[in-house]
Formats: sequence, C-alpha cells, structure tokens
Amino acid sequence: MSLTVGTIYMVAVKEILPESIKHSSNAYSLLVAIISFFLIGAYLLYL
Repeated sequence: MSLTVGTIYMVAVKEILPESIKHSSNAYSLLVAIISFFLIGAYLLYL
C-alpha cells in the first residue's frame, strides 16, 4: 500500500505538476494539487 502511494505521489510531483505549472497559473496549479492530494488522502483514510 505504501509503495503504491509513494509511486502516485512521485508521478504527480515529478511529472504532472511541473507540466501543469507551465500551461496554467501557479495559483491554479497549486489549488488543483492541494485538492487532489486531499482527495487521495481522504480515500486512503477511508480504506
């Protein structure tokens, strides 16, 4: 389980987030990232 969460986090931070910052504003990208990580955390706590 922890390996899966680590993999999702690394892919999001290393691949997706920098590309999204290039194509949209920093504030919007940060907001979407915070919401996404909150949803992933809530899902994992629910499991």
